[in-house]
Amino acid sequence: MNMNQFCLLWADNTPESLALYSEFFHKAGYHILTATNAEEARLALRQRRIHLAVLDMRLEREEDDKDMSGYNIARTEAPGIPKIILTAWPSLRDAVQSLKGATPPAVEYLTKPETTLEMLHTAVQQALAQYARINWQLTIQWQTVPAFLQMAQWLTPETPTTELPERAAELEDVFRKLFYDYAQISIGPALTFTPEHFILPVYAFTPQGMESRHIVSCGLRTAVQTENSQYEKLVPQRFGIKNIGKLHTADTARFAAIAYTFMGDDLAASQTLRFFSQNRPAAEVTAVIHALYTQNLAAWYETAVPQPDHDLLPFVQSWLHLPPPPEMAGRIRQVADTLAAQTGRLSATATTLHFHLDGETLTLPHPALCWDAEDFAWQGEAVWGVTHGRVNADTILVDRKQQVWLLDFAGVNWAPLLIDFVTLETAVTHDLFPLRELHHVHALQERLWQPLQLDEPIPTANLPPAAAHIVELVNQVRQEAARLAGCDWRAYREMAYLCSLARLLSLPPQPYHTSQTLAAWRHLLLATAVLTPPLTATAGPISTGEPGLRLDEVNKSAWVEGQQIELTTQEYDIMAYLYAHAGQLCERHDIVEKGLHEPYDYHDPEQSRLNSAMSRLRRKIEPDARQPRYLFTVHGRGYRLHPNGLPS
Repeated sequence: MNMNQFCLLWADNTPESLALYSEFFHKAGYHILTATNAEEARLALRQRRIHLAVLDMRLEREEDDKDMSGYNIARTEAPGIPKIILTAWPSLRDAVQSLKGATPPAVEYLTKPETTLEMLHTAVQQALAQYARINWQLTIQWQTVPAFLQMAQWLTPETPTTELPERAAELEDVFRKLFYDYAQISIGPALTFTPEHFILPVYAFTPQGMESRHIVSCGLRTAVQTENSQYEKLVPQRFGIKNIGKLHTADTARFAAIAYTFMGDDLAASQTLRFFSQNRPAAEVTAVIHALYTQNLAAWYETAVPQPDHDLLPFVQSWLHLPPPPEMAGRIRQVADTLAAQTGRLSATATTLHFHLDGETLTLPHPALCWDAEDFAWQGEAVWGVTHGRVNADTILVDRKQQVWLLDFAGVNWAPLLIDFVTLETAVTHDLFPLRELHHVHALQERLWQPLQLDEPIPTANLPPAAAHIVELVNQVRQEAARLAGCDWRAYREMAYLCSLARLLSLPPQPYHTSQTLAAWRHLLLATAVLTPPLTATAGPISTGEPGLRLDEVNKSAWVEGQQIELTTQEYDIMAYLYAHAGQLCERHDIVEKGLHEPYDYHDPEQSRLNSAMSRLRRKIEPDARQPRYLFTVHGRGYRLHPNGLPS
């Protein structure tokens, strides 16, 4: 089959008519597919590459005036393919039904007795010219290996190998439609891609040699049409806001594409943030982050409104494709057990995770515990507005002048503004500078979640260089969030936890993984575990029967296994600081300076006063101070509190 020719589907239950039309249009230069009944016609429209379908009105029962199977197929199947209704039994009612409406089932209604082959040929030519405008003369060049076949395989993995060339040709049709008025296009390597679409740089040349540069979003028809709809309805229209202007769209039965005009400097030299950030000083990357929110997204957020009574959890679960809460614990345990089985750096029990660092075992509560107890409830406050929804390392394009452009509008929606900040922080933490050592990941995660306010700077002292670089970028993201996102620290932290959890649960369900994949997901599991404990600990009025350790803010005391424990003012202040950072390493100087609000004596390495206070506190809250369940010493560094308790 020559892919550079129109393919017609001819459906007719009369063999003589089918043979006549097939022979005539084949000689006229068309590729012809035939169907002798309604089921064959439906199957062809669903599976084959077709540019125009000519359907007999009566495909089932030729002399039954109630048989409208051809019309029904035109109305319900493959809306992107134009259809012509051809019938030996014309009626005014059928003609009106076939042609009425903004998107009628058919583009033409013809009668067999009155339509000659030449007239039918003219109708086919006119329908193709108007509804299937394909630039067969367009020269398509790839800057890498030709990729339509690979794209088709990625977007439609269920397609049999024998049918892939036809799917690839259909993808090529989309580009020939999209650049109908051009003589040549040159397609660069994909900037980013998802299971549903690719984003590609395309350089287009007119017949006169004028060049224009485009960003093309190409993929599954429903996904691209959703992106187009969201772009039209929600993205601000003022100059400089959209960053890239939409040129036009094109579609086929299965695929679609949007061409955006790129107005930046030198598309070929532009890079996504993932590649731009490599070997760049932190100051350049933080400047890009600042420009992203100030010059690009700030105007999106102008219509934002608070929704204090809105429960964000159902929205976030849908947005992140998280399983229902009853299934969450099982999925988390499945991932943890898979990682533990394939690596010697991790072991898991029903209640704990044990990360085996160099010379030390780090024990954290199992992230599944709060879902076991159905203990997770959204408590933070957030402001809603128009969001991009997919701000990450691959959807931010930086040109040669370090101007910033947004890619991928498929996630644009009315949503909590904070998602545009947390998704970027998650990408910065896990994608831009992956840390090799597990203890470096732990040190970074402990440091990231020590602040008590969204705009509180995270110190970089004593962190390895890569981790310190990450902290500088996260500081910038959080400063922008504090200024624009309209959320509190609790909401930001909860969203970060759920984003981390969503990534964790995306571990491919296969029996074997590469060491690089295992390391990345092990790091994700540690990050999720570090974030989880504070979400399961609650402060406030305490029930005498409540298990574990709870802080009583009203009476300035603690409850352990339902028993009230009296605390001195100093002990309560220490406990309050540890409790606010439950599950995290609290360094000795932070306990003194931020918990007790006293100067830390750096010339006294023993810190005997703090040691004595911690010993008294442990004797009060631990059933057996020699085998602690709640308060643990991290030798040479500080302490860690686990309100739900760990097995002794």
